[in-house]
Amino acid sequence: MNISINNRITIDVTLVAKKKKGDTTMYDLYIYFTINEGGIYQQRCTLSTGIDILVSEYNNGKVVGRSVKAKQKETRLNEYLTAAAMLVEDLRAKKIKTCSELKFEIDQNARQRITGKVARGFKQDAISRLESLTYKRILDKYLSNKQLQKDRKRNYFRTEKLLNEYFKNDVPTIDQITGEDMEDFKKWFSKTYPQTDNSINTYLAMVSAIFKFAVKSKLIQVSPIPTGFTGGFVKGKRDVLSTNEILAIMAIEDSNLSHGLQVAKYCLLLQVLTGMGYSDVKSLRHDNLKFNQDFKRKYIQKNRNKTSVEFTVIESSQCTLVLDKLRSLSIGEDLVFNLPTIENISRLYKKLAKMAGITTNVSTYTLRHTFAVDYMENDGRIEDLSKCLGHKDLKTTQIYGEISQKRAISFIEVLRKISSNPVQEKVSFFNTKIIG
Repeated sequence: MNISINNRITIDVTLVAKKKKGDTTMYDLYIYFTINEGGIYQQRCTLSTGIDILVSEYNNGKVVGRSVKAKQKETRLNEYLTAAAMLVEDLRAKKIKTCSELKFEIDQNARQRITGKVARGFKQDAISRLESLTYKRILDKYLSNKQLQKDRKRNYFRTEKLLNEYFKNDVPTIDQITGEDMEDFKKWFSKTYPQTDNSINTYLAMVSAIFKFAVKSKLIQVSPIPTGFTGGFVKGKRDVLSTNEILAIMAIEDSNLSHGLQVAKYCLLLQVLTGMGYSDVKSLRHDNLKFNQDFKRKYIQKNRNKTSVEFTVIESSQCTLVLDKLRSLSIGEDLVFNLPTIENISRLYKKLAKMAGITTNVSTYTLRHTFAVDYMENDGRIEDLSKCLGHKDLKTTQIYGEISQKRAISFIEVLRKISSNPVQEKVSFFNTKIIG
């Protein structure tokens, strides 16, 4: 049989009989994988089937004997040829581009895939490969070399669970996973867990990263990830709360709120007033709260969890009130606050928004965006906002220059001297009662 790998390379899979050494009445049977490029022979891989047969019972690639043994051998040969064809199909799905890579894959995998036996001298290597080429093992090795925050690591670990679910708890070793498998996995994931394109692409990009790491580590020759697997990330609409919406939340009387909702209310206000991500608020330590003696100003200085980039936020009087109120409601020990998980706080934020009659989607990201846009619309510099938000690259911050209606050109010189990463004091619309 002739199978096309791509528009240049083909593989012929044929059954070949050779006279047995020392016994001319018997044939030894082999499977040949002949690799051609542009119709010209390039390389060949030869696999012994381990089957011998009488010359009289074999003719032109077919078993003609009628004995029980001959029929059994015919069945085994047909199974081997089918397995050989499946192996080649898998290699085509991997989109291997060169003949030498094809030969390597066939030499490494053919004997075990087709006959169930490990190639001579490679038994221990095969056992090692089975242990080392699991997705979980590669994932663990990949993450051990990365400094990632807990939420991002958790998403990587979820990719393993997703693959387990897709393969029904029988995930092949990564050298056996094909491009077709990955295409089907992508379709299954999108259908089973419908969400935004960017969320889906995030997980697919993580899966892709594991296979790229395996190639880079020379554990496999070719990644099975097909072209266009992750798609493009879409610059989505960023929800921003208006002044009236923030004031509506502030107007909710504390006496009408449960303790948990009070914590959520002041945590929400703290995020709006500082632009801090929720994980940074939750992990805030006492030594992150600073005071500058020269200028008599309080400020927050911390390395951002997500990027490890240091940021500095000058506390306005409103911010100090909110911070103290939140600390009184939910004081921590090693940490400044004892706050709920991001899943729980997100649920409480949405409940507050509903109570305030707000239709805008209120998430921890919405609050960070609200701070940034308001900052730019109140004479803030984008360079200083970038440092305030803890962005690695100014390009990440420039979206807020596009969202805001006016650019800022001024900066308070005194506040610039407070730290090596200065930020302008938040010019806020919160000139009203903070504590409800």
